[in-house]
Amino acid sequence: MHKIDLLNRLFTMKGGPLPLLLFFLLSACGSVTPTVEKAPVVVAMPALPAAVEPAEGMILRGSDPRMLSFRAFLTRSGIPASFGIDRMGNLVLSIARDATDRYLIVPYAWEHIDYAERAALAPEESALARSTAGIPAELELRIPGWEKAYARTAVGAEPRILFKASTLNLPFGEETLAAFFYSLRDSTLRPGSLAALYHPAFSGIPVTVRVNLFSAEIVFNEPAALSPEELFLWIYTLRAPSEQYDDLFHANLLALKIAKKLYTGIPSFLGGSTLFARTDEIPYDDLRRHLLTAGDIEFSGLAVPYCYVWRGDRFGETTVLLPREQSQPVKAFYGSPDGAVRSIVSIVLRAADADAKRRVIEEKLLARGITPISRLYERTGDQDGWTAVNFTVDPTREAELTKLFDGEFAAIDTTISIGVYRVGTQER
Repeated sequence: MHKIDLLNRLFTMKGGPLPLLLFFLLSACGSVTPTVEKAPVVVAMPALPAAVEPAEGMILRGSDPRMLSFRAFLTRSGIPASFGIDRMGNLVLSIARDATDRYLIVPYAWEHIDYAERAALAPEESALARSTAGIPAELELRIPGWEKAYARTAVGAEPRILFKASTLNLPFGEETLAAFFYSLRDSTLRPGSLAALYHPAFSGIPVTVRVNLFSAEIVFNEPAALSPEELFLWIYTLRAPSEQYDDLFHANLLALKIAKKLYTGIPSFLGGSTLFARTDEIPYDDLRRHLLTAGDIEFSGLAVPYCYVWRGDRFGETTVLLPREQSQPVKAFYGSPDGAVRSIVSIVLRAADADAKRRVIEEKLLARGITPISRLYERTGDQDGWTAVNFTVDPTREAELTKLFDGEFAAIDTTISIGVYRVGTQER
């Protein structure tokens, strides 16, 4: 039947003509003979080989469609990656360690780069991505000697990582430990380093550090959302010291030197031309292995399910401590008053009620217009602890401080000590 005859019949059907929309639809078709649509092209999913997991490197494991885009991104970036399936049916993306250690940058790329927009998937990869169960991929670092461990958490007033080892229970001096932690804090000043890349500041979270006699702390200004791998790699990839240290570093180091004398009686001499010698190379690998050990790291205010700890050998050292009643007060002066631009001062004492006595000292300082730049406090026993109040003044006020120390501070505790570091013009 011709199309014109069909249209005449449709328009003369009982009930009147068809709606105009149907007329235009039939006219557009050109024929009432139905057309056969082509079947969609179905791309078969490629058969995946058994996963190859390197002894050294990084692994992503799960059923996560993002893994396909990430593999394409790595390939485009020139980073070799192995892709396969494990016995549980999980996808496994492996990046083996090579001579360049490029795998250390992969965790940052996985967390922060929009790789799906940077690398298009092939048809078979898209088919595989659509078939995944959507189980988020878990990342794991594989570095000889380092293993995952349950993260020990505690309730605290501030987000922090507490290392239960430091100057008097590690085979490293106070200068080495202070330089390590303050270089870690300042690693953003070395933008070409991986430690700068993994610094929490790039997530908008500045940090401070405190080095005590028996512990050390990394304190976050606010709760931080960092993966265990990022936290570990921030510490693990630190390779170079800061080129210049600030007043907080020198105040911390000054207080440590005096507190160490109060607890050990050594060194027998304090003071001289230089507070920080910067003569010894920092043993980064040894420091990490002694600080990151199972049971000696504690997190508070941070959502960290696990951490990486050292399982290999370490060497130890024992320090003999003086009873509190045998501690002798210290006066230590570093640097020349000639040409000094400011004086960093630390008031240190050891007592059962050290923190309460610190508050008394601060009140006396505030009454004279002196505001502390930092404080240190560490409980070292049921009836023992030490504290430090650190501040800066103009060198012309040293005589005033000496009079205040001898006249009022000395009566607060028998162990009360003072240290002064004169910052010279060459250090500005």
